[in-house]
Amino acid sequence: MSETVLNKAKWDTLLAKVSAGLMVRTDSREVREGDVFVAISGPLRDGADFVPQALKNGAAYVVCEKEIETGSAELIT
Repeated sequence: MSETVLNKAKWDTLLAKVSAGLMVRTDSREVREGDVFVAISGPLRDGADFVPQALKNGAAYVVCEKEIETGSAELIT
């Protein structure tokens, strides 16, 4: 993840969450309660498709290029 994806303020917000001891995960199957899930899109799959599973597994924060519904989790775009 780079500042080309997140603006400076949001990047600082994410770093503060991580430095607080939260885990950052890119695999929705590995997300645990309170984790940060980063929805990375590739040539074959859209990372946003995995947000529902990450939320079900307890993600507290979601980093995604798209505006998506995250319920009670904080969305960082």
